[in-house]
Amino acid sequence: MFKNFESNKTKFLILSYPYKRWKNDGCLPYRFWGLRTDGGAPWTEYFTLDKILFIFSQNCELIDEYNYNDEFIYFYLTIKK
Repeated sequence: MFKNFESNKTKFLILSYPYKRWKNDGCLPYRFWGLRTDGGAPWTEYFTLDKILFIFSQNCELIDEYNYNDEFIYFYLTIKK
C-alpha cells in the first residue's frame, strides 16, 4: 500500500456482493456471474472480511459491516497504525 494511505488514518468503504449471494447463484465463474450482477462486468466477485484483510495485509480494522438481504454487503474500514 502507499505510505500516505497507511499513515493518515484513512477510512474507506467497500461495497461488494456477499459470498452467500455467489453461492446462491450457483458458484458461477466470476466472468459469468457478472452477467447476473452487474450486467456484464467481468471483474465481479464476492468479498468477505477475511479476503479484504488478506488484500490489505491485515493493516485495516473493521468499523462496521452491513449485509443487505444477501444482495449487497459493505465494509467500513480504517487503516491501523
